[in-house]
Amino acid sequence: MSILIEQTPEEIKLAATLNANLFMKGLTLRESRLRNAAPSGKEFGEGDVEATTAYNPDAWERREDAVLFRTDFLYKLTYRPEDSQDQVEVLAIDCQFEAEYLMRPGYEATDEEIRAFHAGNAVFNCWPFFREYVHSSASRMQLPPPPVPFVKLRPKVAESELPEKRTRTPQKRRRSTP
Repeated sequence: MSILIEQTPEEIKLAATLNANLFMKGLTLRESRLRNAAPSGKEFGEGDVEATTAYNPDAWERREDAVLFRTDFLYKLTYRPEDSQDQVEVLAIDCQFEAEYLMRPGYEATDEEIRAFHAGNAVFNCWPFFREYVHSSASRMQLPPPPVPFVKLRPKVAESELPEKRTRTPQKRRRSTP
């Protein structure tokens, strides 16, 4: 399973133009909230486990020679015991990373380029740090590292451009015996 970040061809072009004029200077964890609600010293019984992963390109700030991108991330793990209808939150990690990119001297980025880069490239570049943060935080809480999906960038395809779903009718095949 992967998280898909889809952008239109125009957004991809805008982001690529800005990408050619930026250099990532650093990444900072700005905010974090962790919650371990797993029962202490108890093993989980049979039941369903559900993981939720989300992100939100929150805000960006243009500086004289740089652009800062803030992105919010959320990872939540819930468990529903086999004999219950109630979901129990086991783990919640809510954090914000700030990525700082230096801009090539003399380049003037447009707001559209910055928004497109933030929605795709900046999130994509922060994702490995988010995954590592979830894994290391869970480990420090004496929990096994939870599965955090990879992220993929891909062009957004218009509904009209999607291939038709074809259904095949099973064909009867005759067997010939030698």
